[in-house]
Amino acid sequence: MRRSVIFISFFLILSGCGKRAEPPYKTIETLKSFENISWTVRPEGVWLRWNFPEKDNVLEFTIFRKTDDRFIKIEETDKQEFFDRFISLGRRDYKIIALLMDGRTTETVFSINIGGFPESVSDIFFEIKEDRIEIRWKGIEGARYNVYRSDEKGVYKEPINNEPLETPFYIDSITPYKTFYYTVRTFIGDKEGFPSPELTISPELFVPERPMGIRFVRMEYGLLLIWSPSKESWIRGYRIYRDDGEGYIFIAETPVPVFSDNGYNDKKTRRYMIKAIGPLKEGEGSVIEILK
Repeated sequence: MRRSVIFISFFLILSGCGKRAEPPYKTIETLKSFENISWTVRPEGVWLRWNFPEKDNVLEFTIFRKTDDRFIKIEETDKQEFFDRFISLGRRDYKIIALLMDGRTTETVFSINIGGFPESVSDIFFEIKEDRIEIRWKGIEGARYNVYRSDEKGVYKEPINNEPLETPFYIDSITPYKTFYYTVRTFIGDKEGFPSPELTISPELFVPERPMGIRFVRMEYGLLLIWSPSKESWIRGYRIYRDDGEGYIFIAETPVPVFSDNGYNDKKTRRYMIKAIGPLKEGEGSVIEILK
């Protein structure tokens, strides 16, 4: 009986040797590496960016910074960028690991050097034109420039220019009904300088020039006023004021450069003042006097 038990046990052991046990975790497969890793070194930190071939299938990216000869995890994110506000000069090593939804991972390791920041921009100013905003500043030899815009004061993320500018000049589109803030940084190599003084461009600064070329035509039913369209693309229309001898009073608003005064009385002298309307303020008025 004892021999039978030993034989059965030996048979069971042999029969189990041909089967491979399932691993407790999913096997991790190596993927393609990261693409287009770039960074911008600023006095207040390092802005890291990267592209990943399977970005729509990424669960998260984990960023590590090397400290005392070992990588320490500093952030987990589902975005393809990270701003490291840790300030130190010299060499800095990073590692980024991508974890996909199916459990696969891949990583990249790279080094950057921090220090030697370029001179900051000075003498920055802006001008509001008919259809654009022009921003200018004092140039610095050997530098290029990045321009930043934000609708939140002091908070800037990415430059609005696609590539660093070669000249100290930038033209932006008009957005007259909202306040925007601007700053400019010098850019040399992979390093940016401190931000320039901040510019604030708000709706009350958009004040149109006075209308030009006012003329009139007496009609059977009244008086027709006509003037040249304003050059500014951002005006809301025109306001008309009339003075019958006791001061100007508002009589009408029109979106086009023409107005018909059906209450015109040719028995006395009248003055008309026309003003273009900006987002919040009127411009200076132009006056035409019509004698009786």
